[in-house]
Amino acid sequence: MTPEPPLPARPGRAFLASSLVRAIGLWVAVGALFKLLAGSPNSLPPVVLDFPFPADMGVKYKAILGIELLVVALALLRPRWGWLAGGALLAGFVVVLLLTLGEPSCGCFGEEITMPPWAMLAIDGPLLAALLALRPWRTVRGRGLPRVVVVAAVAIGIAAPWFHDRELKGTLTIDGVEQTGSRKWIAFDLAQWAGRDIGKTELAQVLAPDELYALPPDGLWVFWRSTCDHCAEHMAHLAETERGERMITLLRLNEPTDTEGNRVVHTFPEGSFVVRADLPDRVDYVVTTPGELEMQSFVVVRGEEAVGLDEAEREEARAEEEARKTGATAPENE
Repeated sequence: MTPEPPLPARPGRAFLASSLVRAIGLWVAVGALFKLLAGSPNSLPPVVLDFPFPADMGVKYKAILGIELLVVALALLRPRWGWLAGGALLAGFVVVLLLTLGEPSCGCFGEEITMPPWAMLAIDGPLLAALLALRPWRTVRGRGLPRVVVVAAVAIGIAAPWFHDRELKGTLTIDGVEQTGSRKWIAFDLAQWAGRDIGKTELAQVLAPDELYALPPDGLWVFWRSTCDHCAEHMAHLAETERGERMITLLRLNEPTDTEGNRVVHTFPEGSFVVRADLPDRVDYVVTTPGELEMQSFVVVRGEEAVGLDEAEREEARAEEEARKTGATAPENE
């Protein structure tokens, strides 16, 4: 098939197409930098979090940021190449936004800024339409910067999330001294903890051994947030059903934004069989609450997130997590 011939030269058309590609690159850069510097996987839409590959949450998050920064480098430095990468990324954004309509935030700017999916769709959709209308594959001219510069910029963009890695490595403190630097995040994949000693899980990265092994070795460990509506329901259920047949350990995920004003969990199981502990607020926890561990001699028998929720409620719980981070209000069920 014969390729389309270039469009007849029109004053400003090539400049307009190149400028739009670069504008798309700058727009993508804004969201990528917000997520790189201040975000965590908590800000990703559920449809992205549930995508099976790659399985490791940290690798998935860094891969997404690397792809976005790759597009930024190509769009800004070589629009003749970057239009395809930018257009493909915008098309992917549009699909994800359509699948997440109704959620409180799309997570495009990390956890600090709330942007409803419909609002982002109103920007990304027209940008994609304008890009296709200008047909940059036929109008964009010029070699741009030297190829070696473009390749180097692309390599830096892909590598940046791995060098500026905010996932917690090691423990919160080293030899009793608290780690410094940008705020870290840590993923608790409770289901993957089954069969492991609790000291060999990510929980040991935020609690010192004397704190961790001071907790009851057997029974039910419950992870909860004070601002989580589903946690409130789960705690009320435990208060009604638990009568001391097993130990209950309530592990609160503390967060800097927690106040008495936004607390929604007020009812708890009570009695000598209940132990309560707080996890430090110096790290962001990537886990859908309420979560549970069944414990036997400090070995995890079973781990589960979003306990007692059906699939729709699990999606809502994840949306509430995003809302909690961004200060938005999760949509209520009809």
